[in-house]
Amino acid sequence: MNDQTETVDPAAVFACATSLWDRCEELRKTDRHMNLSECFNGMDEFMRVVMRVGTCFEEWACEHIDFDQLNDVWPYILHDRFGDACVASILPIHLHLFDDHDCLVVARQMQLPIRSGN
Repeated sequence: MNDQTETVDPAAVFACATSLWDRCEELRKTDRHMNLSECFNGMDEFMRVVMRVGTCFEEWACEHIDFDQLNDVWPYILHDRFGDACVASILPIHLHLFDDHDCLVVARQMQLPIRSGN
């Protein structure tokens, strides 16, 4: 990954996924027209997409976030803020398109410390 030896943290991936899942559930309850099961060919597939988004973000973060500048535990930050930031950046029905560019947008939305040169 990089010279600081960060590796993907399963707790961080899970925190991203649960935060995003919870936020999407809140949206679904307020917008009855949002049928994530239909959009993703079932809720099992939606969960796979949510887990992929969490993994993608965590892999990106290992390369680009300055963890030394964080004042809280990384998975706690993700659990508290990732879902809101992610949904503010990309609609739940488009999560299958989530990529590295979206990671940067979400990180900025979360006001995370990005390493210089990234």
